[in-house]
Amino acid sequence: MRVVLRHGIAVTGTNTVRFRFNLTDGVSSGYRVLAWNFLTAEGAEIIPSEEFAEDNPDAWSAPFTDKGSIQAGRELWQAATLTQSSNPDAPRIHAHCADCHAQDGRDLKYFNYSNHSIVTRSRFHGLSTLQGEQIASYIRSLSSPNPGRPWNPP
Repeated sequence: MRVVLRHGIAVTGTNTVRFRFNLTDGVSSGYRVLAWNFLTAEGAEIIPSEEFAEDNPDAWSAPFTDKGSIQAGRELWQAATLTQSSNPDAPRIHAHCADCHAQDGRDLKYFNYSNHSIVTRSRFHGLSTLQGEQIASYIRSLSSPNPGRPWNPP
């Protein structure tokens, strides 16, 4: 995708770039931006590649490691009441995490979904940050292999 910016749109200092799909509610968290940069008129990258950091899954750890938090995450995975979105007054849905994912959550572990991604999606479905962190802790506790990434499955 190419977006042409008018001269002066990006300025020296802080600029904010937001991504969203057209025709969505603007709060959906179901996509990833894998790479981006600003280019000069000649096509040269403006932001040096060393400014971007790879979020290595081998360095991830569970938000919580105590048995109580992991058990709470497991219970939330199986039975939490979810909402259609994080919008105020969003309707409840008749599904739980385990209804759309692997029953035990091993798909999130297998494809290396980040803690941030798990917490963000949990919040999207009406859960708290703490509950999302408990779910992420449960997912990290699984003994499943984790060779993939969501955009690069083995």
